[in-house]
Order: sequence, then structure tokens, then C-alpha cells
Amino acid sequence: MKKMNLERNELIYNLYFKDKLTISEISKKIDLSISQISRILSKSPLYQQEKANRKEENIKKHNEQAKEIMRKKKK
Repeated sequence: MKKMNLERNELIYNLYFKDKLTISEISKKIDLSISQISRILSKSPLYQQEKANRKEENIKKHNEQAKEIMRKKKK
């Protein structure tokens, strides 16, 4: 049982950190609840940093989209 959990956790880490999937996407892919995925990821010391990086990227993307919308409206 422990080996299966370790393999599952490794899969979750790979999907999140390497493949850049969201917790929701991972949840659907391996049929575990979002809270279970989140709990597993939160045990990784890299999780908070990755979460912050993704948030920053999303803010930048959002700002670029907003600028593009404003440019189109001005035309």
C-alpha cells in the first residue's frame, strides 16, 4: 500500500511540476479529489514557490489581455 501511495504521489508531483497541469486537471486525470491532490502537493517544499510563480504568470497574462482589449477599443 505504501509503495502505491509513493508512486501515486510521484505521479502527482510530475503532473504538477513538470507537466504544469492544474490541481483540477490532475484530479480528473487520476480520479482523486481536489482536496486530496492539494494535500499531497502541500507536503512538497517546492509547492508554495510553484504556486506563487503560476499566480504571477497568470497576472501578467491577464494584464496583457486587458491591454490588448483596450487597444482594440481605442481603434
